[in-house]
Amino acid sequence: MLGQSPEKALRQLFWGRAIGGFGVGMISTAVPTYISESSPKHLRGRLTGMYQLFNVTGIALSFWANYFLLLSFGEDPTKSVQWRIAFALQILPGALLVFAMLAQPESPRWLAERGRYDETRAALAWLRGLSPDHPDVAEELYAIKTDLQGRSNFPLSQQVKEVISSGKVLYRCSLPVILMAFQQWTGVNAINYYSPIIFRQLGMGQGSASLFGTGIYGVVKIVATLLVLALGVEQYGRKALLVWGGLGQASCMFFIGLYRRTHPDDTATISSYFAILAIYLYVTFFSFGWSVAPWPAMSESVPNHVRSLTMSTGLMSNWFFNAVISKITPLLLNSITYGTYFLFGGSTILGVI
Repeated sequence: MLGQSPEKALRQLFWGRAIGGFGVGMISTAVPTYISESSPKHLRGRLTGMYQLFNVTGIALSFWANYFLLLSFGEDPTKSVQWRIAFALQILPGALLVFAMLAQPESPRWLAERGRYDETRAALAWLRGLSPDHPDVAEELYAIKTDLQGRSNFPLSQQVKEVISSGKVLYRCSLPVILMAFQQWTGVNAINYYSPIIFRQLGMGQGSASLFGTGIYGVVKIVATLLVLALGVEQYGRKALLVWGGLGQASCMFFIGLYRRTHPDDTATISSYFAILAIYLYVTFFSFGWSVAPWPAMSESVPNHVRSLTMSTGLMSNWFFNAVISKITPLLLNSITYGTYFLFGGSTILGVI
């Protein structure tokens, strides 16, 4: 951008972000679908949930990258090296994904939908670490063929007809949209995006202190997500995690709202430590509930032959309400202040119900 006017440089930045947004949108739909279609049944929930684990890992790494960039280059807004390094780091995950996927087979189900059964058998054998003639491979291939009988390679229009064919099917296919919408309305991305501001309002201080608190928030989220994947997602079921995790999240939001109502300034008090603790408890409950559980629930609740359509609409719901939350949160924090937390707590209760 050297030698360009600020207007042209900003336009170039917008175009870059738009192209990146298209890429993220495609990947966020393709990756969970690929995982779901490639996983063995007994591990599908845990493996699909790992998509969220790496989401929160990436978010935590971004928190710490911002923190160390601030420590290294200070808070001088004229130093472009800060944001240039932050943008450059985003190249790494995309490059790793591209090179790693070159060695992966196509989804067995996608191959079977197109009648390429020899390739399906080979892909299943590679993914399961078995020989193509192994009985388990033959059994899984037979199950895929049986499920696809008369339904292979559905075009989009036919998938839409299948979705609206009955009220029961429509309800099942609406669950991904509903789950992703309520996941966003728990307020998790309000904290993800504006955690330095929120921590500052809770008395943590400005600059590196609030960014450090945000980094710890990311670490707590990773650890809690790992625990639920190891101990909870298969053992306790999706519904129980969504209900109890949601109740815990709502309780923390209501507590923070009450704190902000009685402590409207940003000064630190003894109560501030409890409010900050509530943020960390909130993300722990989120990790055990609405973080991981919606992904396997979304994948498993819909008929296999319309999974690509329903997963896409679910992710569209996720990104749409993600954008809504990102835009309205600073407005809410400035206008209704503590009411922001009551709003997210109330919407979480609604999701639980």
